[in-house]
Amino acid sequence: GKALSGPEEPEGSVSSTPSATPSPSYAVRQAAAKYPVEFYSTPDCGDPCQQARTILNGRGVPFAEHSITTQEAFTQFEQRFGKNARFPAVRVGQERFVGFEPGAWNDLLDLAGYPKTAPYGSIPQGKTSQ
Repeated sequence: GKALSGPEEPEGSVSSTPSATPSPSYAVRQAAAKYPVEFYSTPDCGDPCQQARTILNGRGVPFAEHSITTQEAFTQFEQRFGKNARFPAVRVGQERFVGFEPGAWNDLLDLAGYPKTAPYGSIPQGKTSQ
């Protein structure tokens, strides 16, 4: 008899290792391609960093987190964000914002075209401290 097989992968499609994470929506992929998000934190940043992550994850925004742990990294951070920079800080494309201000962070994400809410079942990113 014939062996049953699943749906064929179309030729030339890139199949990554299957994971529980749903693929980001078209809107998210477009926004992330044009305006990638970088999130800057420190290990002792505490609540503000946690709240910032909650906003990013709540909207399903893919982001790269940079934890600033060395003097060298901090110097680079200051060069990028200014001498009085505080944590957390975010970069959305070329726009930067220092300190956690939910309205400002959401405005930046809105302007970049990120959806207001994460797709159902998306898995949070970043370091979560329980």
